[in-house]
Amino acid sequence: MNFQDFWLSNISEKNPPYKALLFDVDGTLVSGRKPLPGAENFLQLLRKNNTPFCFLTNDSNHSQAEKAACMVRSQVTAYGHEVISCGNALKIFAEKEKLTGSKVFVMGQCGNPGYAELAGLISCREISEIDQCSFIIAGEGYYDFLRNAEAAVNYFCSYPDRKLVVPNPDSFWPNNGKVGFCAGAEARFIQGMLKELGIDLQIVYLGKPHTMIYEYAVDFLKKKFDLPDLQKSEIIMVGDLLDSDIAGAKKFGCASALMMTGLTTPEMLAKAPPEKTPDMVFDSIA
Repeated sequence: MNFQDFWLSNISEKNPPYKALLFDVDGTLVSGRKPLPGAENFLQLLRKNNTPFCFLTNDSNHSQAEKAACMVRSQVTAYGHEVISCGNALKIFAEKEKLTGSKVFVMGQCGNPGYAELAGLISCREISEIDQCSFIIAGEGYYDFLRNAEAAVNYFCSYPDRKLVVPNPDSFWPNNGKVGFCAGAEARFIQGMLKELGIDLQIVYLGKPHTMIYEYAVDFLKKKFDLPDLQKSEIIMVGDLLDSDIAGAKKFGCASALMMTGLTTPEMLAKAPPEKTPDMVFDSIA
């Protein structure tokens, strides 16, 4: 059975156990610049039925509208308001830490419009002003990493109790047969440097498999679709990666469906520990 058939069977029940969906994108709905078979028709069916869903991405380099445009170029219809980026979870972090309105130093790019501004923060990229900032955000893209990393290391030497917030915890992304560095790898480099200096840097990760991106997504679904009583257990995370999609869903408490259309092989699935074992496995989305 493919996932679409499963979902249609679910909603045909008198009291469907599942009411909402969270979708990974790459390897789940698209492969490179092409849609996976049936993905576009399934998404259009969900919209027609007003099914609560959104897309979760660890891409904090692009705005929600930019990420949706990337999906459209891959022939899968998407709208900016349907995209939840790890960068959006900055709002959850700022509110929990009571830092809304604070000035923060941003290394690299973090959306345009910036996710820091959307979270009610004041972003700063001037190294000369870094000491005025409450914490540091590890962004992405191409920027002067050496100068920023040196500034960050010296900042944490002066303020060892402050945090490095990393929207995208991934180490790398596929780049035309090669790999590009993600914020997670750069943050862990800075953490390693500080460890040699005797400082235990506090890193706060926001994206999959960590929980803040899921918290933001559930809050979005509740408000967008007027579902104030929506429970975690009524949501399915649909993705192709054991380490992020499946582990994140299980850690957060929602159901998980693994698509065997991405990077996970049957051998990897067979060896997965309980915390990365999906509730359901499907050969394709539709």
